[in-house]
Amino acid sequence: MRDKTCCTWRPGVPLDLVATVGRFTVSRNEPVNLFDGRTFKRVLEAEDGKLHLLCVHAIGSGLCVEIFPAISGRRIIADLRKNLFHILGIKDDLAAFGQIARDDQVLWPLFQRFRGLRISRVPTLFEALITAVTAQQINLSFAGTVRSRWHRSPRFSAAPLDPGSATAPNR
Repeated sequence: MRDKTCCTWRPGVPLDLVATVGRFTVSRNEPVNLFDGRTFKRVLEAEDGKLHLLCVHAIGSGLCVEIFPAISGRRIIADLRKNLFHILGIKDDLAAFGQIARDDQVLWPLFQRFRGLRISRVPTLFEALITAVTAQQINLSFAGTVRSRWHRSPRFSAAPLDPGSATAPNR
């Protein structure tokens, strides 16, 4: 049995992975979204309630995704793809903004310069609440510390974990 599943996913829109997930490097205490400048790591819960570590890096116009532990179900892979694409803002339609920016001498050069930059998101309302509360703290370092304390469980952390044994708690 393989220990990981490898996929190549094509977003179908311009995506600058480094620029999109680079915001996660602002706080050195970031426990959930790990990014080393090349590979983005994130634990996501699949529809079957199991947790999977996704390691993602850009290859050409696509994404190379390694999923730990290995899975074979197409539905689970599709669910993880949907969740990752949500986090990366892939479904956001920037075409209308591009049309507006095209006629603006200030916006158009910026639109072209940052082509592929997406607005990253959080996958759950609970995580959105945690992020909203901690983002209002005195400074990013303190906010990161508070957030990391809330996220000190395998359910949220992309830090080293044994994803094969991780299961989401009952709701």
